[in-house]
Amino acid sequence: MKLKKYSLVHEIFEAAAKGRLKSDKVEILKYNDCVQIRDYLRCFYDDRVQFALPEGTPPYTPAGEHTAPTNLMRKNKELQYLVKGIPACDRMPKMKREQKFIEVLEGVHPKDAELLIDMVNKNTPKGISKEVVKEAFPGLLPD
Repeated sequence: MKLKKYSLVHEIFEAAAKGRLKSDKVEILKYNDCVQIRDYLRCFYDDRVQFALPEGTPPYTPAGEHTAPTNLMRKNKELQYLVKGIPACDRMPKMKREQKFIEVLEGVHPKDAELLIDMVNKNTPKGISKEVVKEAFPGLLPD
């Protein structure tokens, strides 16, 4: 299998999901390993990570596929304002936090925005199991 480096989070997750074997999925995730991918996978699969946002899809206007001003890799630091228990989040007023979330959604590729909404709602990515994540990144998730 020929491995490829991807620049967008959804591309990495889609490539891993398309892997035919568990080992292919693990290899794709490892090859594209970075702090951001680990953070997003932790948010999806670690039940201790809870978001201080309402469930569902907020009202937002998706960016164009080719005109998104930024990407989810660069917006990783914004998670600190969305996750319960992190001081930056806990200090932020609810309305400001929700507005920040919408700004992130409107600034990234539409598929990354959908992925972020799924993450907040704990809808795990299809084709990537918790076992795959644990094998790719031992110690990332609690047992």
